[in-house]
Amino acid sequence: MPDYQTRPAEHEDDPFLYACYKQVMHEYVRQTWGWDEEFQRASFVEHLPWQKFQIIMVDSRAVGAACVLDTLSGIDLEMIIIDPRFQRMGIGSDFAANLLRRAHIERRRIKLRVLKVNPAKALYERLGFVVVGEEAGIIEMQAEP
Repeated sequence: MPDYQTRPAEHEDDPFLYACYKQVMHEYVRQTWGWDEEFQRASFVEHLPWQKFQIIMVDSRAVGAACVLDTLSGIDLEMIIIDPRFQRMGIGSDFAANLLRRAHIERRRIKLRVLKVNPAKALYERLGFVVVGEEAGIIEMQAEP
């Protein structure tokens, strides 16, 4: 696995964030609801603005991002997106495992939502997340401390 660091996203990262989201999620969204570019862009800006993201860097290069929200009830892992050229190298797994360690230390639960067609569900299950609900095209998962 390459060494990676994270940093807070900046306004200049906005084009990268959406491009990475689109590259990673396009096929899963298309299979689930169909891809409407105008809707996806507007929804991304509204629900996942750059201020909520951490940029994942390898050798000073942005290779992905994560949106993690601390809430009163726990930690919400809103999204991990890794450029496909850097997938399957352990970066996303390591990021999620570190988040689980933090949650365990803080005695907090983590929840996430994943599209049913997204193979990341298997990763989350390997890490100890369990399915706690389902709705149209989406699986809700949770890990307890």
